[in-house]
Amino acid sequence: MLFNRITRWGGALQTRRGQRILRRIVFPVSIAALVSALGLAGFARLGGSPASAERPFTWDGGTVFVAGSVTPDVYTTCTITYGDGDRRDVEVPGQTGGLRLTTWFDGAGSMVCGRSVSVTTGWQSILYPLAENRTVTVLLAVVAGASWWLGRGAKASVGRKRT
Repeated sequence: MLFNRITRWGGALQTRRGQRILRRIVFPVSIAALVSALGLAGFARLGGSPASAERPFTWDGGTVFVAGSVTPDVYTTCTITYGDGDRRDVEVPGQTGGLRLTTWFDGAGSMVCGRSVSVTTGWQSILYPLAENRTVTVLLAVVAGASWWLGRGAKASVGRKRT
């Protein structure tokens, strides 16, 4: 039963209408999603506020995403000072991702890290872990490539009789 559904769906892609949908809707949407994911990951990695021993980051509250260094498997220790001098140390992973933090204190705090990290605040901090996920990025690239590949075959094969 599942096989019949898959072949029916695959057959629908062979029609002129299915090819048009792939070319005009699926391909542009998947390319836009892929570019957005890569752009968001790049922005968070390169466009966030730096936090290091030389340049502490002032945390006014809310959710932040701390992206580690570009060196894989290297953790960076960051010390967050808040309130009346209370401190908490956090470990930020390297190239494989980062650390999402929500405030557990009232008022402002400061973050000082051993190595330079990038701190992203606001709505981007919620989307960054998804954009940084390689599985999602590869899946978007596969969908874009498959929709392009299937969509381009329509011009040559639709309407042509086989002998």
